[in-house]
Amino acid sequence: AFQFGTFPEVQDMDADSQLKRVPAVKPIKRLEEALEKSSQPPLRTREGTSKVMEKVEQFRKSAQDMKTLVVTRVKEPEFQKLTISTSSGVIVLGAAGGAFGVVVGSLAGLAPALATFGLSIPAGAMCGGVAGLLVGSTAGGTAGGAGGFCLYKYRVQIKDGFVQVKVKAHTFAADGYGKAKGAALSAKLAIQNKATQAREKAEVTIALAKEKTGAAAALAKAKAGEMYTMTTSTRAGVSSAMAVLGGTVGTTAGGICGALAGGAVGVVPAVFTFGLSIPVGAGIGLMAGATTGGGAGVVGGGAIGFAGFTYRDEIKRSAEYLRRKSMDSAEQVKKSVKSLVGAGTGETA
Repeated sequence: AFQFGTFPEVQDMDADSQLKRVPAVKPIKRLEEALEKSSQPPLRTREGTSKVMEKVEQFRKSAQDMKTLVVTRVKEPEFQKLTISTSSGVIVLGAAGGAFGVVVGSLAGLAPALATFGLSIPAGAMCGGVAGLLVGSTAGGTAGGAGGFCLYKYRVQIKDGFVQVKVKAHTFAADGYGKAKGAALSAKLAIQNKATQAREKAEVTIALAKEKTGAAAALAKAKAGEMYTMTTSTRAGVSSAMAVLGGTVGTTAGGICGALAGGAVGVVPAVFTFGLSIPVGAGIGLMAGATTGGGAGVVGGGAIGFAGFTYRDEIKRSAEYLRRKSMDSAEQVKKSVKSLVGAGTGETA
């Protein structure tokens, strides 16, 4: 390295002055020499070239082995079965899960739709579809892969089981055919006997049913006659019938009038309620009118029935009196008209 002691004239100077007066010739030359050495191309020996070629050959051999392994694996039936079953499960359950997720997400987005101006519906559908697709694809891939692996792994056992089942089924069918043929003949005779017995029992049952039906009809007719007699000939029956009739008419009329009145009242604030006050008012009026009208109809109808049955004789006499009075008045008017017509034409009665 460069040392300051090689220049005696600068020994007595301070450090700053020495640094300022250090000659820079030798460091610059050494830097140029280093640059020239670094720019020279490295020497390639035969040993280095052989090592490079050996590495390249190893890499090529590894790539060829990997290619052979991949091709062999792809051509294996087990890999093909597993791939097809896994892909099928992913496609089927993924599509189903995605569709289900879209529906569920859309339904979930309906709740905040008013606050989000409807944007929550497509957002929910998209999130639900993605989640359903992921879950369905995962489940489908797992189930399909497991099913395909098991089917291929135990294909021989499954095939043997099918063959055994087929042989047993054939044997059982042959044995069963003979047994069934004999059983069919026995069953045919038994059916004929049972049919004869059933026909006899049916005839007896029909006769009893006709008898019971006639008795029931006669009883129902008698009960209906008693009910009609009670309804038309007793105070309680007439009052109850009129109360039911009055309640029905009152409920119908009151409900109609209440609905109309409630709807009319709801028209006033309809501007402030966006028209919702009209159906609300109509519904309230309908319930109030039906209740009030039904109650009034029941009370009024019962009272009318009670009074009408209690004073039926007086009402009949009054009606008969009014009828005779009307007929007498009509007869007098008729005679008066004839007298006037005869006087006008010069005839006498």
